[in-house]
Amino acid sequence: MRLLTLAVHISDSVLRWPWWTSGYVVATVLILIGIRRLRDHEIPRIALITAASFVASMIHIRVGPTSVHLLLNGLVGVILGKRACVAIPVAIVLQAVLLGHGGFQTLGVNAVVITLPALFAGWFFHANRHAPTMGVKEAALAVSYVLHPALLLVLAPLLVIWRRMEKNWNSDGVFRAGFVAGAGAIILTAVLNSAVLVAGGEEDWHVIASLILAAHLPLAIIEGFVVAFAVSFLMSVQPALLRCEQ
Repeated sequence: MRLLTLAVHISDSVLRWPWWTSGYVVATVLILIGIRRLRDHEIPRIALITAASFVASMIHIRVGPTSVHLLLNGLVGVILGKRACVAIPVAIVLQAVLLGHGGFQTLGVNAVVITLPALFAGWFFHANRHAPTMGVKEAALAVSYVLHPALLLVLAPLLVIWRRMEKNWNSDGVFRAGFVAGAGAIILTAVLNSAVLVAGGEEDWHVIASLILAAHLPLAIIEGFVVAFAVSFLMSVQPALLRCEQ
């Protein structure tokens, strides 16, 4: 059996049948939640964000037997809220049909793995964009203390860059909340994807799952900044786009 996984899109014949069938069940529930009380004026925005996430997936970087590309599910969750449950499954289907990303058997699982982190991102951003947050300096010291003091050598320059960007972009914690929402969505997506491969795989995919998780850690930082800049810009020019129904 050959495992081909593009980013976090699991291929056919990789998971045991209870897992991919359960994926369809959960995905159906999420879609029903997403279309509940859907209003006509919301459809163009959903279509636009769906198209953006689809286009972002067209450019991917190969990493061994897997690959990575921008998911933007954090941004989808922040802008669309629970409507992400509609936008992401549509994008997943388009990616499978037009680009060959993932399998048709695993459409449900792939949709769930990407949608749940998007919902987390939307909830976190709207719950914390006005809340006082831990300072970057304190967070860096805490992470270094827990993991390894040598991390300060890496975190110090990032801290300086962060401070400079925050002065130009941050408004009531919007930049920080956007960064955590974007980065957190990628990390959670990679964790869920790896967990599904390990727990529900037809074969032992521990090595592949670990590689997928590791490959998406740098992407998490990139998407964190992408979402942070995007929401900061939207908050300045079109704040109505960030007032979605959660």
